[in-house]
Amino acid sequence: MLKYRKTVYGLSLAISFVLFFYYLLRNYDINYYDESGYIIFSKQISEMGLFNINESLRTYLLPLLISLVRIFTGVEIQYAKIIISILQYVLYIYTISLIGRYLFLYTQNTLIYYSIIVFGFLNPYLIQSTTLLLTDLLASCLITIAIFTTIFNSFDKDRYYYIVLFCSFSAVMVRPSSLILVPCIFALLILRKIMLKELSYTKGIIAGLISCVVFIPQLYNNVHNFSHWTILIHNNLYEFQSRLAATYLKYGTVVIPGEAPQLIFQTPFTFDAGTNIYDLIFNNTPAFLLTYFTHIFGVFDWGYIDTYIKDFYPVSRIVGSVFLYIFWITSVYGAVYFIRKGDLARRDRFILSSIMIPFVLYVLFIGTTVVESRFGYPLFFLLLPFFGYGVHSLYTAVKEKMSSTIWIIIRICLVYVLVIVLMFTLSFWLDSTTDRIYWFNY
Repeated sequence: MLKYRKTVYGLSLAISFVLFFYYLLRNYDINYYDESGYIIFSKQISEMGLFNINESLRTYLLPLLISLVRIFTGVEIQYAKIIISILQYVLYIYTISLIGRYLFLYTQNTLIYYSIIVFGFLNPYLIQSTTLLLTDLLASCLITIAIFTTIFNSFDKDRYYYIVLFCSFSAVMVRPSSLILVPCIFALLILRKIMLKELSYTKGIIAGLISCVVFIPQLYNNVHNFSHWTILIHNNLYEFQSRLAATYLKYGTVVIPGEAPQLIFQTPFTFDAGTNIYDLIFNNTPAFLLTYFTHIFGVFDWGYIDTYIKDFYPVSRIVGSVFLYIFWITSVYGAVYFIRKGDLARRDRFILSSIMIPFVLYVLFIGTTVVESRFGYPLFFLLLPFFGYGVHSLYTAVKEKMSSTIWIIIRICLVYVLVIVLMFTLSFWLDSTTDRIYWFNY
């Protein structure tokens, strides 16, 4: 069995690397929009030092990484981009492997392990994201490592406390929106102590205080330059996002020659410029419900594989969406199977709570912002275990009813096809709100 595991792992990794190399060739010598901002920030760190920067919109950790790599690669940014892309890809593969290994050790089920590895390694959206100088993939990996280390390790070694807290705090310094999941991790640590009796508060507090060193450069610069005591960015980006959330159903960026770069998915309602998503709750409840739940749908419907859209009608848009829809459907099925499999042991209940609490809170929070496809990356990592359970449960359902296997398969396929068609219909309708993309007419 170990031989088969190595074969599946190696083949999936090989295909994954081919995809990574393809996207790296497309992106290594081009810097898009937000990437340019991080590059400029990294130059500021190189020239003025980490404690002399003046930046109100971005946290320092990704620019610091870029500036450190450029010490060895020189001024040409494409070489630094290649190195950082490789580092991000390795971290991504490590994160998927970590989830797969934890689930295999917990379940001793090779099918669950295979499912996690194959669908994790071959996600084209995340592989593409490794080749960009953006924060989404890096922060998602760090927070995922923290969450799954919290869930599946017994904390019998001190290093686990530092892995969890240092990765959590670093994720915030890469992408401030990661902060929404940090209280969840603290809650999981306390839950672990209560339910499993496997934690030392003293060691956790010591590790937390030491890991807070990650916040010092950001705090110092915010206080020094803006007299603002915060470890996040000086600008209130969430306030801006929540205002746009009232009038935008989704947002994207276009790099097609001759096309405007802002791709705005417009709500059919009209509001004053200062209206935010919370104002709609009582002022226009139907508009709030449509907008909020469309945002949530947008978190799961990532659409274009390219973070910056290069073609309105690519085949990869269809292929990537089918991949993602299959993943979500199977994950939901796996979560239901996990819940209904019988009297859950204490550790099972802890695992279920530890995955679903961050998942639900993140979805509810992100629905209040103007959604971009990349905001949904953490959700993919969180649901990978349930995807594995979903594949296992589907296989078990077919195997247990061998006499009617063909009908079981047909029924399963029909469910998948119907849900996929429904999601594509909603997705293409969402595209039509841009007044620039009309799939049905194309």
